[in-house]
Amino acid sequence: RIGAPGGELLGQQRVLDMRAGVLLRSWRVRDAAGRITQLHSLRFASLDNRHALVQVLTILPENYDGTVALECMVDGRVMNENHTPHLAPVAARTIPAGQLLAMRTMQSGYQLAYAAHATLLDARGASLAGTPILAEEQAGMRWEWQASAGQPVQMQKIVACVTSRDTAQPMLAASMLLETLISAGAAGWLAAHTRAWAARWDRADIQIGGDDETQRQVRFALYHLIGAAHADEHASVGARALTGERYPGHVFWDTATFVWPFSLFPAPETARALLMYRFHTLAGARAKARELGYKGALFAWESTDTGQETTPPFITVPGLGRQQILTGLQEHHLAADIAYAIVQYRQATGDDAFFFGYGAEMLLEIARFWASRAHAGPDGRFHIATVIGPDEYHDSVDD
Repeated sequence: RIGAPGGELLGQQRVLDMRAGVLLRSWRVRDAAGRITQLHSLRFASLDNRHALVQVLTILPENYDGTVALECMVDGRVMNENHTPHLAPVAARTIPAGQLLAMRTMQSGYQLAYAAHATLLDARGASLAGTPILAEEQAGMRWEWQASAGQPVQMQKIVACVTSRDTAQPMLAASMLLETLISAGAAGWLAAHTRAWAARWDRADIQIGGDDETQRQVRFALYHLIGAAHADEHASVGARALTGERYPGHVFWDTATFVWPFSLFPAPETARALLMYRFHTLAGARAKARELGYKGALFAWESTDTGQETTPPFITVPGLGRQQILTGLQEHHLAADIAYAIVQYRQATGDDAFFFGYGAEMLLEIARFWASRAHAGPDGRFHIATVIGPDEYHDSVDD
């Protein structure tokens, strides 16, 4: 935290470097005493190592000498937009390489361990002494030093993030990983990160001639697609990816139909992992089919880690009151969307190990669902009654 009591923001700039995958920010503030400070920040979540987070902050006093204090924290008190806490404290302590904060998700019980190492360097590159800060839901460092006009200081922070989905001992794993990350340093991880992005862009970039704005918009979409999905079999891409909290990160049909195809050729390992996510939720899909009176597997309209249906049966709409939500009960094209993706993956990659080990089972269970879902009509044809189509707005229609 940097405080400027009664201060004034003189200017700021925020730049997302999509080529390198870093967020850059610069701003100038003036406090009540007229002291002006420049701040320049760089931060990124590593594409080379998904467990590594890096932040670099440069502080430059423009027109004053005096005492400056800086606090650099890992804060477990964060809440969502509705100010609802989702994390409970587990531990906050010092470790050989820095500080460790562990939190637990309240609903699923996953443990999140963050091991952090931060240093503050003066203009000559010498390290300034700091004091660890530990609280029930916070861990970090605090520095206080005598600043001189025109003399910058730079804070470098590296964080290792490990969860109980990765290992049975995430705190130990995060502490050990942090030491490895420190050995390469912020500059080393920035170089590895930009190389990883360059490799992704080399395989995934779409070039549009003569229209710079459209080119920028397309690359902005590609940037989010690259960053949102990776080769983790137990995670997928939520409806808002990493851009917001709407639909609490739940996975919908959009992933199989619109997001998944992007990875098929540039990152087939990611395409495979997204399909494996569905395989790992097959038990939940079978359970949903049984609950609705069908055979086989019907994947959840709103899916999380277990595959259980999480679509709310009702919502409250301002001015309309309590409204029933039927998508979880009637919107079944998701099953066909997933089946289509499985077939497309096998045709594109020839990955028979995936198909015979996992894909064929999903296809058979989806086929069993459709066989039980359709019924023979008096016209001699099979029909699918009481469904919602992909437009999501016309419910309880037939065929």
